[in-house]
Amino acid sequence: MTTTTTLVHLQMDVNTIASPDSVLKHHPRSRQYGFSKHRHIWEIGDIAFLKRASEFKEHERVEFLQTDRIHTNATGHPVIILDRSKDCQYYIVETVSAYSSDEYNNYQPPWQQKAHSRKDVNGFRAFEGSVRPNENHDYLRLADNAVWPKTNTSWVYMYHPYLVPASVLINYNKTADQLRMAPDSLQDLLQHLDAKCRAFRKQKIEISEMCAIPIQSPAKSIQENWRRTDKENHRVPSVTTTRPPLAPGTNLVPAKPKSPSSKLLWSSEHRPSQLNGQGRHYNVPRLDIWPNGNRFGLLV
Repeated sequence: MTTTTTLVHLQMDVNTIASPDSVLKHHPRSRQYGFSKHRHIWEIGDIAFLKRASEFKEHERVEFLQTDRIHTNATGHPVIILDRSKDCQYYIVETVSAYSSDEYNNYQPPWQQKAHSRKDVNGFRAFEGSVRPNENHDYLRLADNAVWPKTNTSWVYMYHPYLVPASVLINYNKTADQLRMAPDSLQDLLQHLDAKCRAFRKQKIEISEMCAIPIQSPAKSIQENWRRTDKENHRVPSVTTTRPPLAPGTNLVPAKPKSPSSKLLWSSEHRPSQLNGQGRHYNVPRLDIWPNGNRFGLLV
């Protein structure tokens, strides 16, 4: 009886270990930090995580970090998805940061810190629980009454949006559930950005043009190009007809033009045969030229 019970428990353990999803489900850190499968498509309003600079691939560092298209200090932070390209390969994001505000500086807001004193105080937006710079705008809120892990130190600086590739975005794993902006709060933030942030408006135009040109089939493109070229040249394309194969040794004699004024200008009919490399005679192609520009070539 004991042996049978032990085998049953061993079998259950093996099945559990063999399933990655079950391991993920029962792992204590997965419940604490919300580990989940990698998401490839983000919805507008989702909260994602911008990878740390050290986790960027070499070509990503060269293209985005070294050119300051993404500021190094912006990496390693949660971000709000504000817009995306049609193929979901690029996203416009805003970072959410505590800006070094903690108990050691008595939770000093960023606009009161020397490091951020040059930033426009009106560009800061605060989430519920954090200090607002003024009462010009409401608090930002998350959907379903969710809160940030740092409830009293979460701000957005609206003048620093970033256009980033999907490859540098990963799941934000500091909460058990996927965080999203509340719809009305997201709309409020987007309207504020549209009205005040020129960089955001420029990025929206740039991202809307990505994959905007439909890919045409080669056959359709060739037909359209031919019709356009034909219209520009004001001529009808010539129709190519195929002739049945001739019997060996048969010469093709073309009909002369029916115009009464046509007269043969030049012909190679009476050109002497030439010697090949072995001293033998061979015939050369015959060419007749007429006044209307027609050329008839035949082998004689």
